[in-house]
Amino acid sequence: MRKIFSLIVSIMLVFTFVPQTILANDIVSSGEAVARWSYVSSIGVEFYPSGDFSGDASLSTSNKFTLTLTLQNKISGRWEDVDSWSETTQIYSFISDSYELEDGVTYRIKVTVDVYDSADRVIETASKYSSTVTG
Repeated sequence: MRKIFSLIVSIMLVFTFVPQTILANDIVSSGEAVARWSYVSSIGVEFYPSGDFSGDASLSTSNKFTLTLTLQNKISGRWEDVDSWSETTQIYSFISDSYELEDGVTYRIKVTVDVYDSADRVIETASKYSSTVTG
């Protein structure tokens, strides 16, 4: 009887803690999983029809990182890099600029964060995309 009780309690504990573990690692919003990283605590990106854009990132540690914003346009169904802006720093970075968009062309901004260890090796890469904007 004790063995059956212990087995039931063990199974209940497993099913009790599994959902919290999943939720702690992945947040589901509008049916889409949002990635979580070890060093990157946030990535933001804004892109406006005027061509103005910005991106930022922050780390949960003091590691050095590079924030790169890449303007991409869609040609024949494929995303192609047009231009990029980057900055290497620690803890927090913000980049803002503007680009003259061509009429009828669809664009987006890709934000990439590369986190480095003390030997300048990339130990984490995280990315996020803006919504699309058509010039």
